[in-house]
Amino acid sequence: MNSEHTLLSIIAQDPEWTRKHASQLSPVLFATESNRYIFEAVTECGPEWDMTTITNALRRRGKLDAIGGPSGVSELFNDFPVMSMAQHHLATVRDATTLRRALQCHQTASERLNLALTVGT
Repeated sequence: MNSEHTLLSIIAQDPEWTRKHASQLSPVLFATESNRYIFEAVTECGPEWDMTTITNALRRRGKLDAIGGPSGVSELFNDFPVMSMAQHHLATVRDATTLRRALQCHQTASERLNLALTVGT
């Protein structure tokens, strides 16, 4: 299980932890589109959520099939993440997000430099 999936399991299973760390959580953290959809559905559910409310939110958004159907949601509740490792998984996901953004910036700069060389500007 990767850190993104583990973090989503923690978020899904522990609303109190999620509320406590809400300022550090964002859809941008999730590289996988399906994980982003799940996180957005959780935040749409309001202060309390469970497997049914998350599934219904995904269904309303038309994203339930994209995450693997109801079984994709139930996976989050069938996993048993070690809650004492929650901060570690959050930090790992945040670090990966920073690296992805740096890589995107580097790729954009490289493309612009190559264009400048070929066009002559």
